[in-house]
Amino acid sequence: MVVQYNSTKLDRPSPLTPPSPLSESLVFDPTDDILVTDPAGSRPRKVADGLAPALSQDGRYVAFCGLPGGGQQYTQIMVVNTDGTQRTQLTRIAGSPCAPAWSPDGLKIAFNAGTNKGPSLMVLDLVRSEIHFLALGSLPRWSPDGKKLVFLRPPEARNGPASIWIINSDGTGEKKIVDSRSLIPSASWGADGVSIIFTDDDHHRSAIFRVNLDGTNLAEIARDKNLEMYFPSISPDGKRLVVLEEEFGAHFLALVDLATHKSHTLASGERGDLLWVDGR
Repeated sequence: MVVQYNSTKLDRPSPLTPPSPLSESLVFDPTDDILVTDPAGSRPRKVADGLAPALSQDGRYVAFCGLPGGGQQYTQIMVVNTDGTQRTQLTRIAGSPCAPAWSPDGLKIAFNAGTNKGPSLMVLDLVRSEIHFLALGSLPRWSPDGKKLVFLRPPEARNGPASIWIINSDGTGEKKIVDSRSLIPSASWGADGVSIIFTDDDHHRSAIFRVNLDGTNLAEIARDKNLEMYFPSISPDGKRLVVLEEEFGAHFLALVDLATHKSHTLASGERGDLLWVDGR
């Protein structure tokens, strides 16, 4: 289904060339500010006001959700260059669209928005200037080959678990993978493209697990006995993991070595996105 919105022409950046990252970058939002470090660990610079930033794979753009201004009450999907220039509004729909995720080729952005049926997964086609509804759900993430998305669904019953699903990018092949009882359910793709990395509660603390697309080989891959872990993102070589960690209400992004299980803090913030370079 194509969603109509009140714009005769969508202002957008040109489609991305095939990904060719120039340097490692981290984008994050500590207090409704979108900050970028380039390379990761350098002094952060503010590029926009907003939430839930996502880096394009060539490192040129940051997609995020922000208020357009002019008295508008709904957040919209925005994009800005990583140097803070050319802030552009990409959506004009109700439902406070948020949680953008770039497709690997940079030609589409998946996101979620509220509808009368609940949180809905949508895809913005930057070439055709169209928004397509895919399924009920939220927090989409693209598979490494761009052919599928993983997303979340809220509990079907009170006090029940959230569930993690996958779907083809054309809206077919919807399939439930696993339940998650995490306080903040979240999921992304494994580096192999045939597994899902997700948060789940074990002994009343959120840790990071991996599971195959058929629901088999469930295994814990990361845990901190003192901290909660959410929003995992694994490196292309499968050796490191970026997670949001929480301690006494404070949130920060950490990089975890999956071999040694040692971690170090990258930045303070609610959500973040790291541009991986050469699998590092």
